Amino acid sequence: SVDIPGISQMWSLRQSFGDPHDTYLVQSFVGETRVLGVVETNFAEEGAEEDRMEEDEEEEVGGALEEVLIPGMDSTVPTLYMGNLEAGDRWLQITPRQIRLLKTSTPNDMATGDVVLDTWDASNKSDLVGAPLITVATANEAGQVAVAFTGGYVLYFCTTKDKIHSVSEQKMEQEVSCLDLHPFHKPPDATMTDDETPTAAEESRMLAVGLWDDFTVRLLSLENQLEQLLKIRLQEESDASEDEALSAAAATSTTRNHRNQMMMARSLCLVTLDFSGGANNNGPNSGNTPGVDMIFVGLGDGTLISFAVVVRDGRVSVQAKKEVCLGTQRIDLVPLSTNRGGTCVMATGDRPTVIYLAGVSGSSSANQVNPKLCYSNVNLSPSEDDDGEGVLQQTSEQSISVNCAAPFFSPLLFDSEALGTQHYSLCVADDSSLKLGIIDDIQKLHV
Repeated sequence: SVDIPGISQMWSLRQSFGDPHDTYLVQSFVGETRVLGVVETNFAEEGAEEDRMEEDEEEEVGGALEEVLIPGMDSTVPTLYMGNLEAGDRWLQITPRQIRLLKTSTPNDMATGDVVLDTWDASNKSDLVGAPLITVATANEAGQVAVAFTGGYVLYFCTTKDKIHSVSEQKMEQEVSCLDLHPFHKPPDATMTDDETPTAAEESRMLAVGLWDDFTVRLLSLENQLEQLLKIRLQEESDASEDEALSAAAATSTTRNHRNQMMMARSLCLVTLDFSGGANNNGPNSGNTPGVDMIFVGLGDGTLISFAVVVRDGRVSVQAKKEVCLGTQRIDLVPLSTNRGGTCVMATGDRPTVIYLAGVSGSSSANQVNPKLCYSNVNLSPSEDDDGEGVLQQTSEQSISVNCAAPFFSPLLFDSEALGTQHYSLCVADDSSLKLGIIDDIQKLHV
């Protein structure tokens, strides 16, 4: 645990796309962006000089996180997204001012002239009143990028190894509150072994868009000029009418506006959950079990809504709506995965929760799927060690609040052999500190 106040968002970066381990943790603040990098540290046993020079002496090799500078990254502004790209082995940074395509480099590469391969400036959106700024952004490793501007404008881009290409634009009915284009996973190859997972970045076919002052989420086609595929209502019309009547009778306009903002979609997650998402599921071929395509919606009032997404005959529909109150603070959604393909979702907030798939009823062939979801609360309890560290676990002893989280794994920081392959490691941040830990069985998070 490190005292770092004010982190608003975080992302993990690998030194190259093919690396199995993370190297950098990018942290966004109100007015800047900082990076922590994993550096190797040798812990030699203190003693006499002759003891240190013995050839058979083994040094304990570990790692630590230290602040570093990434050449080409704009650290003078907050970051809205940063991640690895497969094409050309690049990095992508999105800020309110720019989309930046960067060549992967190390902090020792001080020359930045050829590191920034291409940029797309927010000022290119010249039809807006005032200085145009990107308000929301998302991307994936296949190089698909979506950004939103004030006025409800959504722009879609694709990247190649050295260029950012504008593809399409759509004007939404309201201001955009959140975006996501995380791809659904394709069914695994039957010939794939338990220890193999696909290495190529998968492309998404749809973009999820959340709107302010609108109890809906829109699914837009990335293959057809951002055409609307589906309008998902987060609230039944009868419930909405009843709430509006109560609000009109018992609340001022200011109170209504605050209440509506709290109930808006603040985070979206398109993800394929499978039965290996629970880290204690070590059955044969658990990583190759077909999963369920889901969309999770985190609201500003601590409510989590989920749907199963079904695509049949080219038409998209959702079903099996589930609504759970996880707390009172806004929720951000972070997908987590293991190197065996297991996937779960972490919901941040004053009651952080891990959601994973426990079973499915119905039949996808019959267009009826009802996923059974498990929700595991994360709490902090004292560690057995005396070094001030703690253990986050399901049994509640002390609650923990999480503002943002990011998956992060490095063998220099964790004993990978002791952990095995079915564990989720991540960084979590609250108002004042940053914690690095592991989820060992969807019940305990050690930090």
